[in-house]
Amino acid sequence: IIDTDPLIYCILPRRNRGKACERFVIDFSHTERLRNILNPEETKKLASGNAKRKNPTELTYIQQLCNVLLHNLGRNGSIPFCSLRNIARKLKVPLEESMSGITNDEMKTLNIRLCGGVNESNNKNKNRTSGYMDWSPKTDFATANALSKEDGNYDVGRRCAFVGWENNDSINDAGGGRRSLNVEELAIEEYFSGRLPLEDESEECRGQWVGWHDEGGHVRELFRIMCLSDLLASTDDNPLFLKEQTTVFLSPYQSSPHDLHVGCFNIANGESGEGMEGHKIIRGFYERRRQKVAAFLSKISQMDHQAIIDLLYESVEHRWRKHRDHQSAARDVALQKDMSDLRTLSMIAAGIGGKGLASIFRCLVYDYRHYSGGLPDCLLARARYCNSQTVDNSQTSSVVDLGDWIGESFSKESIEEKNVNSHIRMLYDRDDEFLGCSKNLDGPNSSRRAQGAPRIGNTKIHYTTFPSKLELQHSGRDVMVEIMFVEVKSANDRLDARQEDWLNVLDGVCNARVCKFEKTKVQKKKGKEKK
Repeated sequence: IIDTDPLIYCILPRRNRGKACERFVIDFSHTERLRNILNPEETKKLASGNAKRKNPTELTYIQQLCNVLLHNLGRNGSIPFCSLRNIARKLKVPLEESMSGITNDEMKTLNIRLCGGVNESNNKNKNRTSGYMDWSPKTDFATANALSKEDGNYDVGRRCAFVGWENNDSINDAGGGRRSLNVEELAIEEYFSGRLPLEDESEECRGQWVGWHDEGGHVRELFRIMCLSDLLASTDDNPLFLKEQTTVFLSPYQSSPHDLHVGCFNIANGESGEGMEGHKIIRGFYERRRQKVAAFLSKISQMDHQAIIDLLYESVEHRWRKHRDHQSAARDVALQKDMSDLRTLSMIAAGIGGKGLASIFRCLVYDYRHYSGGLPDCLLARARYCNSQTVDNSQTSSVVDLGDWIGESFSKESIEEKNVNSHIRMLYDRDDEFLGCSKNLDGPNSSRRAQGAPRIGNTKIHYTTFPSKLELQHSGRDVMVEIMFVEVKSANDRLDARQEDWLNVLDGVCNARVCKFEKTKVQKKKGKEKK
């Protein structure tokens, strides 16, 4: 149906179509299982027939359906690759074998690997009876038990809360006076203290990772700032693109083109497309700007760290100069936000590097609607001196003080203000709060304010002068920035297929991993009397 009805492409985006296909396979499996229960005699005949088959690898009905979906939808790319992976699991063979002979544009363009990885789960997958195996991310394991009620049970639907390790509430700005942490805050504390990762290459400055639970917020902000003038502008000289501007750009006040959320895929029964005989490529955001995107990402991938900072700085400064006066600039909320975080964003961009930014931006331009979500929970950063000796050859700490070098949210004044605001918030009644963690807390800014409570820490800062550019030097010494993406999972949680794709892409160009918290095993006391 999806491959033949053109109306489906107009109604459902790629991600929704992928979810629909996965749901169809699940419902079909349930129907087959129900049919076997209602007709046991027919099931026995089929089982005896399967036993007499000469080819033991012959596919079942479910596997035949999945095989057809993989070959049809995998070639035209009408559903995301993460949905193809979920469908391929039903075949119970390695993903590399399932995708052999299938040319998938998303997998090729984004460099998604089908096998490999250094995680221990690779060895576990080989021993599974299902036979399915694909790429696995690096995983750090830690032990933590969530706080429970007096009866030892957990409230269904509420996020788990944990007790932190550190005594200093101001460390990493992650405590804020609260020792009850959610799982992401606990993971940040683990990496700051140096307990994770176990194989840290920098033994001399183990730990000291600081960061945010932003779920890709900083990455999307970098994409908006750095790609705005080059990719989102309507300056393409292609006659077909100029003709399509009437539907892509409807108003000079829109923040982005209307085709930004249209992914790249092919439809059948059309003109021949690139490598797709009998298919026509849908002209979404990526396809309309394919040459411009390739040139822009190639330029970024060849930039050094300081050149990336310069590009980011010039992009924000250009918007600042477009305003006629300071009052006009003060009314630009997005500009003021970018200026307040400019040095922090510069550090993050330099730490990710040119190749990393190019790979991330390529995913976002390929299908922004799909890849704008699923990014790792936490973004961690650490700045180190390139050498541990000063100009006078005296030994000093190799970790850079971000409050002194970056300022902004890392400054001592900002941390103290946030901690005070956190203490004040504890005085208000919040029906949705459980041990300091909101049950609906999916991000750092999603906690709800009590009705009638005043806004706290909402002082607006209007910049009358443009911030200074970040230089990769501090105290006369060169500075190197390290970035780590961490997807955090509690004991009963697992990776989503889209999260696996992002970790796959990020692992190829930078440091990306999973932090898995496991429960401690409760040992029964010997000699306990049975009641």
